[in-house]
Amino acid sequence: YRRDYCSFNILFKTEKISLFKRLKCRCFIILEDKVSKKTNLLKIEDSKMKKIVLSLVCAMSLSFASTLKDGNEAYENKDYAKALKIYEELASKGDPIAQDNLGNMYRNGQGVKYNDKKAFELYEKAAEKGYPNAQINLWYMYAIGQGVNQDYKKGLEWYEKAAVQMMNVNNLMEIGDIYYFGKENVDKDYKKALEWYKKASSKSVIPQFIIGNMYRNGQGVDKNDEKAFEWYKKAADEKTTTLDKELIVNKSYEEVIKWFNKKSEILNTDFNLGYVYYLGESTKPDYNKALELWKKAADKKDTYAQYYLGVMYKNGQGVDKNDNKAKEYFK
Repeated sequence: YRRDYCSFNILFKTEKISLFKRLKCRCFIILEDKVSKKTNLLKIEDSKMKKIVLSLVCAMSLSFASTLKDGNEAYENKDYAKALKIYEELASKGDPIAQDNLGNMYRNGQGVKYNDKKAFELYEKAAEKGYPNAQINLWYMYAIGQGVNQDYKKGLEWYEKAAVQMMNVNNLMEIGDIYYFGKENVDKDYKKALEWYKKASSKSVIPQFIIGNMYRNGQGVDKNDEKAFEWYKKAADEKTTTLDKELIVNKSYEEVIKWFNKKSEILNTDFNLGYVYYLGESTKPDYNKALELWKKAADKKDTYAQYYLGVMYKNGQGVDKNDNKAKEYFK
């Protein structure tokens, strides 16, 4: 064949010609005449050839394109250089997960020089596309002022967007706590706190207790003992124990007790802590400890504790069954 021409079949079969040199060649398609068996060369115009070359390049690029899975595998294997390259390529195409992962690498200085501002920019791009993990990362960066001026309130806006998507009880409860106690430039707001605790109430008995107390104390809502009792009863009727799988996963029973003590400003500690012991760890309730705490609460005129003491005496839980004593407490 001549140096300045190459046939279409030679384009792919000749090993010595580099891809780019082949693509620059003016190519011909070899067609065999079925009648005369003669080979005719039909010259293809440059404009048409460019379209063919472009199609071929695109097809080859797609076949060798790296995926998010490839990037994740490289990251898990601590091949940060490879992971960085893959994430950068995907992030440039607008992939929010890749943008978030790339942000993590800049934030942690993995395979690239630490740059919290760059991390923030990447998180923001992914968060604006609705990716909840990136929205939570923005929340943390705003909260501590990393890569951006500290703005707890602005960060909370992103955290709320993520929380309603993920519906994770930890996130919902934390937002409720922020509004209940007030933090940084976020004002205390019982009404908003109640809204978030209610979002979490379908996933754990703990927010149910808190909501009961808020109705009982008139926090963010009109004081309503009947409503409070409904929430307490709802918690009592739940088959899940206070060792909630989502809220306190991997925590010991003792840590649950500490959690209730820590929440003493929200919870009626004696009554609710007594309820923790009453439910017990899995199938091992501690009626004696529950009885002790509920008696302390009952002495403080806690009508809920008095009611449950009546239940214990009626059922003989931790004490000898005694209907008369039960009636006294029910009164």
